[in-house]
Amino acid sequence: MAASDLNSFAAEYASDIVSTFDIDKPEVLNTLFRSKGDQGVGFFRTIDSLGFKSPVSQDEYSHHEEDWIHETIHANALTAAGVANAPVDIVLQASTDIRLNKYYPRLWDIVMFPDGVTASVTNISGTVPVITVQLTPNQLGDNIPEIAAGQELIIMSAAFSEGSDQPESAFAGTYKYTNNVQIIKERMTVTGTEMTNRKWFDKDSDGRAINAYYVKGQLDADYRMNLKIDGALLFGRKTTNTNAALVDSSTQRVIKSTEGLFPYVESNGNIVNYTPGSYSVAKFNETAKLLDKEFASRNIACFNGIDLNIDIEDALVDYFATTDINYTKSAYSQMFGGDEGLAASVGFKCLTKAGRTFAFKQLGILSHAKLYGASGYDYSKQGIWCPVGKKKDTKTQNDVPTFGCRYKAMGNYSRMMESWQINGAGNGQKVISKDVNNYDLRTHIGAHFAAGNQMVIVKP
Repeated sequence: MAASDLNSFAAEYASDIVSTFDIDKPEVLNTLFRSKGDQGVGFFRTIDSLGFKSPVSQDEYSHHEEDWIHETIHANALTAAGVANAPVDIVLQASTDIRLNKYYPRLWDIVMFPDGVTASVTNISGTVPVITVQLTPNQLGDNIPEIAAGQELIIMSAAFSEGSDQPESAFAGTYKYTNNVQIIKERMTVTGTEMTNRKWFDKDSDGRAINAYYVKGQLDADYRMNLKIDGALLFGRKTTNTNAALVDSSTQRVIKSTEGLFPYVESNGNIVNYTPGSYSVAKFNETAKLLDKEFASRNIACFNGIDLNIDIEDALVDYFATTDINYTKSAYSQMFGGDEGLAASVGFKCLTKAGRTFAFKQLGILSHAKLYGASGYDYSKQGIWCPVGKKKDTKTQNDVPTFGCRYKAMGNYSRMMESWQINGAGNGQKVISKDVNNYDLRTHIGAHFAAGNQMVIVKP
């Protein structure tokens, strides 16, 4: 036996000697602490909790929304003020007032100017795209004021002579919303050897059992899957680039992706800017008035980053004592039909002010240090406010949630969320020869939004 192999010698049992043989049980708490909490997932879970999801049997889906029934007109160029009682001609702004070679103003419509002066449409001439509208003051002594280029003018009424014929018919069109589902996947792989390695912790700080580390790997895979879904539903953009690099070389099929809430509102909704740290009740009221102008629902879901959420709370705290403001659970009766449990499960905090109920929810993912809260991103200072409810598809008459998701399904097969294991290790029948166990996840999902004109992005 070599001297280096000596294992027995004269000595007391002391910690400095025993520890060299790695005999001591390490003082490792049997709890894996979730120091990052739930790490921000929440938008998809909110949609799921509210039940705003439905199956679709095609990759592309759509609905029709009612467009404006009544329109304004705009002057194409600066038009000088007229003299008293005299008519003034304006040329319609083609980019806003002409569509499909048609325009809205008709003979004997009455236009009102911002100063209260009214004028009748006494002649319409020209051919598309140059349409000239003659406006004549209704009241003796009035003159038509100067009209700026692009200035919006309202048609407030119409007045016809006795025995006259009917006006031309007017048509109100629809807006077609179209989106796609996308395939999202995740995998966790563990070797057979690791499946039999025991770890010191047996649960996490949320109380979930972790009797082997690969179990945490499965939980992590679920989490990453939810992150990808939240990212698609919030920030996804349709893949329209025809570059060959976006064709999967293994399948020769193009990549399809969905349009998320932020890009949708950027294209169809409203932007309200504020100064971070100086959000005021006046700014809140400005947003509320914008929603009123768009005839938005009385119930508004406000998904905010933490910085914006704190700014709003700070701005409103001094107003909670007034009679028309309520920041208590009683507001749930409007938003969730009295279901306080549902409101609690999705984490909304409701405020009723001036006849509207605003349900604030802080979206942790907007301040996620490895996502939208990373250096250079300011989504923790942003919020997106959406009406809660359903709009009728003007073509099918089906009700469409104002925000929600669609998932691929047909018959009894749903691709909403699929999970399975492919075993080459672990219990059960082995179906592959490799000594691993694959835990796989797949979803085929897309966003679906309606009434974008009633939605607002609040941002710096």
